[in-house]
Amino acid sequence: MRKAWADLSAIEEVRDAARGWKAAGGIDAPALSAIEAAYPDPRIRLHGFWRVLIFVLVSAVVNALFFAMQPGSSAIFGASLIFGGLLVGATEALRGSRYSGTGLDAASSFWALTYLLVAAADLLFRQKALPDETAVTAMIAAIAVAGALAAWRWGFWIYMACAVAAAYVWGARFPGARPLWIAISIFGLWLAWRRRDAGELPPDHRRGLAAMFAVCAAALYVAVNLYSVDHRIVEAMAANGPGLDSLVTVQQHAAGWLVRLLAGLATAALPGVFLAWGIRARRTLLLALGLAAAALSAVTLRYYVHVAPLWVILSACGAILIGVALAIQRALRGRPGGEWRGLTAAPLYEGERGISPLAALAAHAVGGARVSTPEEPGRLETGGGEYGGGGATGSY
Repeated sequence: MRKAWADLSAIEEVRDAARGWKAAGGIDAPALSAIEAAYPDPRIRLHGFWRVLIFVLVSAVVNALFFAMQPGSSAIFGASLIFGGLLVGATEALRGSRYSGTGLDAASSFWALTYLLVAAADLLFRQKALPDETAVTAMIAAIAVAGALAAWRWGFWIYMACAVAAAYVWGARFPGARPLWIAISIFGLWLAWRRRDAGELPPDHRRGLAAMFAVCAAALYVAVNLYSVDHRIVEAMAANGPGLDSLVTVQQHAAGWLVRLLAGLATAALPGVFLAWGIRARRTLLLALGLAAAALSAVTLRYYVHVAPLWVILSACGAILIGVALAIQRALRGRPGGEWRGLTAAPLYEGERGISPLAALAAHAVGGARVSTPEEPGRLETGGGEYGGGGATGSY
């Protein structure tokens, strides 16, 4: 990612954090105006609805232009390669312009990757450049590499998520995929967690690491889930695996009682690990992963122990979660100061992306902006302090 793009991303994070601080009552309108003046963003900022609409409209135009060329079947490779290359150039221009973040660059980058991958698929499958099974493996690798390069260059977190997911599918094509998934998932979780708050990384890259963390957590759960072990879901992705059709007919295979015991224990324990980790680290991503894993574990339990219809189990889980959330909120509000060990039911200083304003201002301050002091109401002054928590430290 170019430095200019990273600087714009950092400025955007500071401004979003300041708006979150204002919404939570941490600063007033003059202080917010001063922060926005100190960190000006020259780009056009649109609501999410308009960004989605622009993405859809640009997608329609791009595909209409491609099919208007009427490339024959013999020209698909060349036409897709040229069109994808042109869209790569368009994305490069848009990412550095005032239209970055409006949906134009997202659409051009998506279809650039799509057409380049169509060219690769045409070469591998229609032109039979490689044997079928080898071509499938090569195509999955191409998706992983293209997604990782796009995430690194353009900063869209969704490409990192797709790249990591494709990498897991690629690894499943080889023998010993399940132990490999477990080992890579643990390493990926450690690496993403360790670098999640690195100040030298642009905010877009840190969001990419969060996406990588989520996919690694999902892969770890799939690898240790008892249903996945019994139905060989990971092994079905192998080049010579049992195939997807067998997933609905294969019963508990001879996996060994110890493997199934460990898988059952992991299925029950992993949601609790993520929930406890999220509470301790104060991270909503970990809490969301823990809740999702808990719901999947409940579905797994329902598969093996038919205590009630599936919809009853899911409804009961939802009701329990709502009840627990309300009870926790009531208990926190009844505590002195409305908090217990750093947990609070009060509004947090965070914007739409869940960014801590202090962390954002500390990590991305690009100059000695003076925008308030405690002695002067309505003004905020940055500089001279430290922040930390959940393993992250720094100064502001």
